[in-house]
Amino acid sequence: MSKTNTTDQVSTIPLRLGILGGLGPFATLDLFDKILRCTPAKNDQEHLHIVIDNNPRIPDRTAALLHGGPSPLPAMLESALRLQQAGVRFIVIPCNTAHAFVPELQGHLQVPILNMIEAVKTTILRRLPNIKRVGLLATSGTILSRVYAETLAASGIQTLSPASSSQEELVMSAIYGAQGIKALGANAPLARRQLLQAAQELIAAGAEALILGCTEIPLAIGQQDFDLPCFDPAQILAEAAVTKAMRKSISTGHSDP
Repeated sequence: MSKTNTTDQVSTIPLRLGILGGLGPFATLDLFDKILRCTPAKNDQEHLHIVIDNNPRIPDRTAALLHGGPSPLPAMLESALRLQQAGVRFIVIPCNTAHAFVPELQGHLQVPILNMIEAVKTTILRRLPNIKRVGLLATSGTILSRVYAETLAASGIQTLSPASSSQEELVMSAIYGAQGIKALGANAPLARRQLLQAAQELIAAGAEALILGCTEIPLAIGQQDFDLPCFDPAQILAEAAVTKAMRKSISTGHSDP
């Protein structure tokens, strides 16, 4: 009787990944969809094992950073611990602003968080190694936290943000307004017009590329709307997550976290 090669069988198992979701629900759905589309699967069984903890009750990240609102960290930690208990090998978070809390959150976890901000920087430098200025469309909380500005500055890239009036009247309205993306999802024509106007202001100010730095923004605008390079952090995170999950160790079926 021939022996089964258990090493070969185990080596085909990709890492189980967790999505810390609910911030917001549309962004969580969008990331899940992007991960599915990025996965080189020929049938159902070749897709990744993904655990999603979609908790929309997590307090708003921008309100916490700008106005002293309730911290999202305790609820984010609860979600992350549930994912960890479910056996995920790493966690992704489809919220740019939430990455202001990632360093503290990571300190309470045994599994790593795949950092979206770092993944965006790596992608920008790979595609545009000589870039000097990038425009950032994001929540005011993301801008205030400087998660992008400091990360990119370490590689010599200046981050341009909209003027304060445009940030509030165009970008924040497009995200949080009654006719914004959080309320209406992708079917938000006013939000689309507002974001395109804010983007054009950044381009006029010298931006050589754009970061759509709120995971709701790519639901309304994208690369098809611009002649210069446009970076979708959720797409970049999805690609990075699939790449990490598909890495395998011959001995265990898992790569190191």
